[in-house]
Amino acid sequence: MTLYKLGKKVLPEHIVIETDRHNYVMGFLQMAPNSAFSSRISNFNELVCSHPQDRFSLFRDERLTEIKGQVSKERIIQLNNSHNGNFVLFSKPDRIHLELTYKLIIDIQNKDLDVDLESALKVFITNQEWYHWLFSMFGFAKPTEQTNV
Repeated sequence: MTLYKLGKKVLPEHIVIETDRHNYVMGFLQMAPNSAFSSRISNFNELVCSHPQDRFSLFRDERLTEIKGQVSKERIIQLNNSHNGNFVLFSKPDRIHLELTYKLIIDIQNKDLDVDLESALKVFITNQEWYHWLFSMFGFAKPTEQTNV
């Protein structure tokens, strides 16, 4: 895992998860929609364009203030129209799943949990009750229901 930089420009908080197939960038833009919001999402969009081989998602808690500014709305549309980026509003269950997944990734990165990331994620992606659409970002398909024969 790593972080991207864009010169001296301020980017939203993010992590880059590197796999054999792609780099997945998870950004978080939780600030009030003001001029800083517009500039940070603009910078994120620039990052998306400069890394066409990577996959980008910018997350925002749906409980936060509605985004009303025209420039901010245009930047969200721009991100959603890119071939490798999207903007996602998170509901409570989404936030819980993301927090659990994020905590898992950080604990592995900090060596607080002695397991490789792929093995850890397999626990989530092979159990239907633990699977969340978030894992589709990393190319994992939803597990099919297994029946006992």
